[in-house]
Amino acid sequence: MKTIYLYIVLILFVVASSCNDDPIGPGSNVTFRIEGQGDPTSYTFGFQPSVDIRLSSIIASLPSENFFDTLVNNNAAYVFSKDTVYTLDPYTGVLQGQVWSFTFAGSTAITNSSYNITTNFNVP
Repeated sequence: MKTIYLYIVLILFVVASSCNDDPIGPGSNVTFRIEGQGDPTSYTFGFQPSVDIRLSSIIASLPSENFFDTLVNNNAAYVFSKDTVYTLDPYTGVLQGQVWSFTFAGSTAITNSSYNITTNFNVP
């Protein structure tokens, strides 16, 4: 799976999609909304933080298939707005009913509080 640089994929994800939030992570007021659209040959996930954040990395995983994709943000000073949905590069082989996990690590933009949050997404 190709590695991407998050600052390159700051494309607004404007299509209404299904979402399923299941935030996991102690001591943080940051949550993430996950969206997805596509078909098994090209499925795009989008994420939107609940507050303005800086992002160090994302781990996109499909634990049932032992698949883990670590995405490192090479511009850790960039602030991701709570008002924007950001997309990841498309994945292949995404099927209805799969439960994907996304682990976000970074810090809040205003207070610089660190977070490590996992959010699950059920593919509709």
